[in-house]
Amino acid sequence: MNAYKCMKGLMLMSMALSSACTSMDHARKHQPDPQDRLAAMLELDQNAYVHGRMCRDIWYDNNRVMDCEAIQREIDRLYVEYPQAERVLLANAVMHFEHGRPEAAQWLLDELLARPGSFPQAGILRSQLALREGNLSLARRVLEAQIALAPGQPLLHEAVASVHYLTGDYSEADQALRRADLLGAPQWRTNYHRGLLLEGQHQPVQACDVYRKSLNQNPGYRQPMARLVGLSHQPDCARALRAVRQSDQPMS
Repeated sequence: MNAYKCMKGLMLMSMALSSACTSMDHARKHQPDPQDRLAAMLELDQNAYVHGRMCRDIWYDNNRVMDCEAIQREIDRLYVEYPQAERVLLANAVMHFEHGRPEAAQWLLDELLARPGSFPQAGILRSQLALREGNLSLARRVLEAQIALAPGQPLLHEAVASVHYLTGDYSEADQALRRADLLGAPQWRTNYHRGLLLEGQHQPVQACDVYRKSLNQNPGYRQPMARLVGLSHQPDCARALRAVRQSDQPMS
């Protein structure tokens, strides 16, 4: 039950507003606005991922040699130049998280979350870092604080549902998912989460039915398929798995 990947995708889509430049100096000269410079760096970073690798070393794009560490350094520089720019701070935290520097990400997120206002994306990522450390109470506090400030964000409710799931409070988790549904969260995702809740309550047959619904709603979402495979020793789950696989077969 990880809302971070969904959050990251939405954040990068909202930030990628302009095309990348051929060099960092060129970007600073011709895109002096920090938001434009940030968007250019994020586009370069996304292009590195499109090439099938973590953005950590040298890669090539249209015969240009790109240094992915330079992208991180440029976003670090942006933060030094514009420490009050919240989008720069958040993007910097996400980059450090993605590149295996959780301590740096945590420091930046804590700084952002200490400021007045609501920062749902930062709260979700900070909760993920807390969960990695096994600090469920901190993860819940961070998310609940953001929900109080921005109650209309469905991803926050999905994220807090995952914390309740990990603490075994399935009733609270289900209520959080219901709120996410009301706020417009995609049902294929919340149904997958509900399947996990049902599994946790030792109701595998009901869980398989919900996983099947999730797959019917979004055939490209593969996590429910993995759960169905894992539960296929149950006859009802095996039938659900066969039905899903048959629906995936191309028509002759």
